[in-house]
Amino acid sequence: MKWMLIQSSDANKKSNYITALVQEWQRLQYFQLVDAADKPEQYADKANLLIQTTIKSQGKLGNWLNNSLKHKPTIKKWHIDKIILCGFFHKIETDLSQLFIVNNSNITFSEEEKTFIQSHDFSFLTYDEKVKALIETTFPEQKTQLYNPIILNIFQPLNWDDSQQVKQVHSSGEDYFLVNSIGQNLDYSVNILKGFSIFKKWQKSNMKILFLMDNVQELQGTIANYKYRDDVHIINQPEEKERANIIASAYCTIHLTTEDSDNIFARQSAKCLVPILLKQNSTMLSWLDNNAFYIDEISPETLGQAFITMYKAENIRAKHIDYMEKNPLI
Repeated sequence: MKWMLIQSSDANKKSNYITALVQEWQRLQYFQLVDAADKPEQYADKANLLIQTTIKSQGKLGNWLNNSLKHKPTIKKWHIDKIILCGFFHKIETDLSQLFIVNNSNITFSEEEKTFIQSHDFSFLTYDEKVKALIETTFPEQKTQLYNPIILNIFQPLNWDDSQQVKQVHSSGEDYFLVNSIGQNLDYSVNILKGFSIFKKWQKSNMKILFLMDNVQELQGTIANYKYRDDVHIINQPEEKERANIIASAYCTIHLTTEDSDNIFARQSAKCLVPILLKQNSTMLSWLDNNAFYIDEISPETLGQAFITMYKAENIRAKHIDYMEKNPLI
């Protein structure tokens, strides 16, 4: 199989949900990810290829240029079997099957887009029942599949002794809040640190905050003059087993991403029975039937109060853990 993966060249439109899907295809279906500019003969011995390409411009001229100068030559060069549209609609004039991955709950289609999709071989893949229902209402003739990347079985609760060992390694033996900043911009981590400052002024304890990062240097430079820098620990892209142990040992995890479908970290936390802080309008919160901490806006004040609530409200934490244990997410 040779699938053409079309993504936006805009870094701000990068989707962690789609990245996880691609990684899963590589792991479970033995796809190899290659660049469209490569030479096909380099991969003559590979049965399954994901041929990756990006686009910049949109509009009629942009569509024409991409179709004529990029997509058609790539399809011919690689003998493409299927086209994957990653998170945004793009008109490709072809008889090939096209899979549109919908990674947000605010998806809308113009009349022109609806007509194009209905007259071509389209199917959809998305992450949530409500989004799936919306697509099925709009396109009753097209197939829509609901799918979220698998959470590995290594994500499980830890016993007290094992959890203490993890804390000795990563948080000087203290309890900690855990933030997944992998794939997020620096502002995401800075806003959370501002809220943590408010919490530390109120609480004055040894509680730590850990950040999982893929760009350690950025945050290290930012916290150089941060008042509570000794309580901030940064971990550079841990391996899956270590990541699972770090999540399972956390006091609470914090998941406030702008991409609604980016739910893997929160689902890993739930599988480890660790309470989670979410955005009020997140799909993940509805999946947990509101059994999570949540905020309606991301500001230092609301974050600070959320940290205080997570720390103080032992009865609410216990309720959330009990719900997650009795209602495991698939």
